[in-house]
Amino acid sequence: MKIGFSLPNIGPVPPIYLGAFVPAALKRLAKLADGWNPVFISIPSMAETFGAIRQMAKDAGRDPSALSMVVHAVLEITDRPLGKDRAIFSGSLEQIAEDVRGCAEIGSEEVFFDPAFSPGGQSLDRWLSLLEQLQGMMRVS
Repeated sequence: MKIGFSLPNIGPVPPIYLGAFVPAALKRLAKLADGWNPVFISIPSMAETFGAIRQMAKDAGRDPSALSMVVHAVLEITDRPLGKDRAIFSGSLEQIAEDVRGCAEIGSEEVFFDPAFSPGGQSLDRWLSLLEQLQGMMRVS
């Protein structure tokens, strides 16, 4: 006697993004996930790692162009620009807009802003004001 069951058709499934950073996790991502969700990584390091992820996906028999990158931006906004050794998504609004453009240039499909740790980030009015200011600065040519 064979016993079986079928799963209900639940419709489209949302994409699975992993925030992987160590080699074993990056390999799992390349084999199983729909994309990568980096955080606190410089743009050059993101570009290099995403290239490696795509190569691992190809080695695993997957189409590397099917993988996407959605960057998690934890903001630290300052009144004045910070020096060249600043962390990604920290500094003036102009510097943060520059980081967003850099992410787009290396193939990020989206950047999502996380206000949780920003001073004033818990205030909806402050957050909406910052997003309005950033919106006009983030034009990618």
